[in-house]
Amino acid sequence: YTFDEKFYKYILQNRNEKILMKIDTEGSELDIVKGAKKSLKFIDGIIFEIDNLERFDGGCNSYSINKFMSKFNFFPSKTITSNIVKGKNNKKFINYQDILYLRKNINWPLED
Repeated sequence: YTFDEKFYKYILQNRNEKILMKIDTEGSELDIVKGAKKSLKFIDGIIFEIDNLERFDGGCNSYSINKFMSKFNFFPSKTITSNIVKGKNNKKFINYQDILYLRKNINWPLED
């Protein structure tokens, strides 16, 4: 099933409310939103867990999510959390992040 097949009716019924979606599917985030093209018209914000490393075969990264979501006028707005780990030589790097994407021109106040 795609997202639209399961949830479009619900999204459509609630389109006058603010709709925030959270996607944490271990690398399948891009596949989920590709199956939500009809629903994206009515969703105001999406929180993605985005990997900065390729931890999963066929998984997505921030570049592929940014490229796809910009076609639907969604842009990264705020980093909510970052998982920082130590790599080789004890250098720190961001393993993954939860990033809020908002539809362009959405009026949704964010708190720090």
